[in-house]
Formats: sequence, C-alpha cells, structure tokens
Amino acid sequence: MTLRPDIGAKLAVAGRKLAAGDRAGAKALCAEVLLAAPDTAEAHYLLGEVQLAEGDPAGAVTSFDRSIAHKPAFGRAWALKARALVACGRTVAAVKAARDAASRAADAYGWDTVGVVFTNAGLHARAAEMYGRAAKAAKWTGYWYKYAASLQFLGRFDEARVAHLEALKLDETNALAWAGLVQITKQTPQDNQVLTLMRIAEAVKKDRTRLHRIGHALAKAHEDLGDPAGSMAWLATAKEAWRG
Repeated sequence: MTLRPDIGAKLAVAGRKLAAGDRAGAKALCAEVLLAAPDTAEAHYLLGEVQLAEGDPAGAVTSFDRSIAHKPAFGRAWALKARALVACGRTVAAVKAARDAASRAADAYGWDTVGVVFTNAGLHARAAEMYGRAAKAAKWTGYWYKYAASLQFLGRFDEARVAHLEALKLDETNALAWAGLVQITKQTPQDNQVLTLMRIAEAVKKDRTRLHRIGHALAKAHEDLGDPAGSMAWLATAKEAWRG
C-alpha cells in the first residue's frame, strides 16, 4: 500500500527527529499518524524504533508485530523485531524472527541487523552471510569491515583479506580494517604496513578502541619482522589504551 503524501511527510520528519535524538518529537508524530491511519505499517515500525531507543524492547516487539501484521513482507520490521527480542532476553524467539527476516530483508540495514542477531546467538556462518549481503548492497566501509571480521572469526582468511581490502578501498583510514588485515597477513621486510599503521596510530591516539587494535597490529607486525622490543612496546601501548 502506498503511503499518503501527508503521512509519508510526517513519518520522514519523525525519522529525522529520531536520528537527531528527539525521541519525544518522533514519538508524538508517530502517534499522530496512527491516530489518523492506524493501519500504517511504517508508523508502527518507526514507533518500535523509538521504543528501542527509549529502552523499552517489549513495547518495541509489540509495535513491530503490529507493523508486520499490516505489511507481512516488511523486512526491516522483522529484523528490528529480532533485535528487540534479543534485548528482551528471548534468544530463541529472536533467532526465529531473524530467520524470517533473512528471507524478507531487502536493504543493508536490515541484513546487518539480522547479522548482529545471528552473531549474538553464536550462528556465525549465518551472520557472515548477512554481513556480506549488507556490504555488497551498501558499499560502506563499516559493513565491509564487519563482514571481514566475521569471516576472520570463521577462519576464512583469504575471503577476510579481500573484504578488509574492500573496506580500505572505501576508507583508507579505517583503523579496524587495517588492524584486521595485518593480523592475518605475514609482514615482511619487503612488504609490510608498519609506516601506515604508525600514521594511523597517531591519527587515532585519542580513540582508545582503535588505538588498542592498531597497537596490537603493530605488535604483530614487529614480531613478524623479528623485532621483539618493538613488539613489546606496541603491546604496552595497546594495553594502556585499553585501560584508558
């Protein structure tokens, strides 16, 4: 069913309000739309997103169910329902919803959300499949990194290396992709990323998570190059960054 232009406009504003952190404003607009058109699946869906942001996953599940009832093929609603069920501690139900979402999701956000649910449930191969769909659809460095990391966890290193390189094509400063790539790629005197990693370490030195990962990558690189002192120094930097 095509949204009426006035309803579509209000939901667009509500979405922008939610993205800007104005949950109350977004919720009020959703309520206004649902009062006028209670069968609007998109309004129930957006209300569920607001409820998730408010820390009300049970309320979000109800809203996503209502959205699905009005639009059974609404892939994002299935995906976010699965995420909300995880937040409710209902893992079995979340995995079932995620499986349903996997066959209905039609965009990167939906596939990525399903991937997160599968990851949390320990279904890492299914998660990698979803992350791969998201990465190939959106061509965003973050999705490619997540796909690479999932492949790396599964021990599929050649595929992971390709995915890390795709992430770096989109953003050559992606510190996590560089760290992941170096962890699975032997560094040699003729071919190594030490200087690149050191430049990134300087650029991200105020971001403890990224500095921690880059520090470990540099430690591994120096170990590969036969420099134990350099390796230990970067391990110390990584540990200090993690402690904050």
